Amino acid sequence: MGPIIAQLSRMGLTNIGFELITDVPAFKRNERHEVSAEDFALAFVNEHLTFSGRDLSAHFKAAGRTASSSYYAVRKLIGAGEIVDLGDRNYQRADVRAIEPPKTETAPKKFDTPASAEILKFARKHGGKFNTEQLVALFAEQGRARGTVYGSVNKMLTEKLIKRVGASGSGDYMLLAKAKAKSNPKKPATKAAAAPAAKLNGANHETAETVNG
Repeated sequence: MGPIIAQLSRMGLTNIGFELITDVPAFKRNERHEVSAEDFALAFVNEHLTFSGRDLSAHFKAAGRTASSSYYAVRKLIGAGEIVDLGDRNYQRADVRAIEPPKTETAPKKFDTPASAEILKFARKHGGKFNTEQLVALFAEQGRARGTVYGSVNKMLTEKLIKRVGASGSGDYMLLAKAKAKSNPKKPATKAAAAPAAKLNGANHETAETVNG
């Protein structure tokens, strides 16, 4: 303090007093709120079907509340059955019904003959040629799915049963030799039953006996 007093004396300040002033920082005490942390959080939950703990903490801080009070409120709400813990600090209101899985489509109708067999049958009736539009109409009458036309045609192309003819995109196809209907094999001609051998000179023999008698 000596150098400071000497400097002040040179400046003409002679009546100098001493006083010790100390600043003691005081910790901010948690404010008391009229609405409890649990009720405050519940009001937030009622407006959010699902939420994260971070969002709730931010909501608390924006209202002048502490993040720790939001953690406390979450534990209380879970214990009261108001919310469900989804893991990783994600929560959901307990009254939210689980989302029902989408209804599965009905199983496709089964047919006695495969689609490819119907295509072959149709083509053979029309000179070994067909068009996809014709097949779509045919399959619609049979109750088959439209998509099975194109899937079956592609499969038959791969198996070398048909080939594409006409302009590109025309949908015209023709049967190849291996897919053409085989002609029914001819049944072997049945041999006529051999006629019983005629008795040689049978009638003459009897006549001769009569004459001789």
